[in-house]
Amino acid sequence: MTNLLMGILVLFSSADGKLLDRAARESAWYLERLYQAPVRCVADGRPGDAKICIALGQACESLASNLPPLAPDELQVLVRQAGGRQEVLLRGGSPFAARAAAVRFLEECGVLFGPLQDFLADRKPVPRFEAMDIRERPRRRLFGPHYWLNFPMDPSSFTREEWLRLVLGWSRMRATVMGYHFYQSFPWYDVDMRGFKDQSGYFFYSQRHPLAPEQELRYAVHNRRTYVS
Repeated sequence: MTNLLMGILVLFSSADGKLLDRAARESAWYLERLYQAPVRCVADGRPGDAKICIALGQACESLASNLPPLAPDELQVLVRQAGGRQEVLLRGGSPFAARAAAVRFLEECGVLFGPLQDFLADRKPVPRFEAMDIRERPRRRLFGPHYWLNFPMDPSSFTREEWLRLVLGWSRMRATVMGYHFYQSFPWYDVDMRGFKDQSGYFFYSQRHPLAPEQELRYAVHNRRTYVS
């Protein structure tokens, strides 16, 4: 039976943008599957009389003032008792770090994230969170998978939905990059393609291959000196 007296309120701020909007709604989705309690997700709201309140990003300011500053890549998960309720503050020095705090908290609740499938702990009737104060920064600035493409067993056969699930899965595992190794030319065919410039050798021999500055790619390319040896 759903415990109506122990509902969970998830607060987020619209000023934080779409990333934390989605992170708040994702958190509510997971919490509904972890506990037999109703979960409400509210933008720009107040805690009111909620007995369990989870605040994400700038919404933490509605529960606490004078919070310590965090580095851009630093997260904080703070669980405490205050004002007659249980409060969970999920903070970061940037929206990306705040989203990582939400994921870190869900891991503490019993979610094991995977690239394509998540594993959840057995559902509990009443949500009770242990007091904690976690502050973490990434051990590696660049972390993520390196996929080989154009082979029968690789993800290049995925549907668009499967690719999206893969990217979201790795992001929940706090990956910051995804590497793709593919053959831009086709060495198993002896074909001379008119007007085609073979550039794969630059990767194979550890040389730099500058990415073409196409307008539609400029927003996504931040480092033109990273290559796969």
